Amino acid sequence: DVRLVNNVRDRARHLRTVRHLYRDAPHVSDALALMAEVYRLESDRASELAIRSLDVLAEYLGLGKRQVFLSSGLSCTSHKTEMVRDLVLAVGGDSYLFGPGRNGLPGHYLEPSLLAARDIDLYCMEYGEWLRLSMIHDIAQYGPDLKQALQPRLQRLQLGA
Repeated sequence: DVRLVNNVRDRARHLRTVRHLYRDAPHVSDALALMAEVYRLESDRASELAIRSLDVLAEYLGLGKRQVFLSSGLSCTSHKTEMVRDLVLAVGGDSYLFGPGRNGLPGHYLEPSLLAARDIDLYCMEYGEWLRLSMIHDIAQYGPDLKQALQPRLQRLQLGA
């Protein structure tokens, strides 16, 4: 597990920087409130902060509490697509969401046919015209409408088509 410097001064500076950079964004107060909520977690573990970030974001978007699995606890030792397949199956999943690589295609680590062979659907997050800086950016710009704005951006990759 990666350890971070848990410095209150750095977190405060980070919040001030976001406040300054997004001062004209219509929902910057939402983004800052969510960041402050994440930063209330007093942990120096990157995984714990990442999980807290997901929980806070899911709550904000009205997605409810999600179960989070750590890959380190699933004893998957494979690599690339095989690891994705094994992790999805280990948690009882049936789909995998990825961000597009070059030309909007899956990254070089992903072989769609290996997932299709196990009936795992592959979904690509379509960003369109979005700059896609971060969820902080999207929350500051879209606020509570973010869930609605994201929904049409999920496109199922037609495997074997």
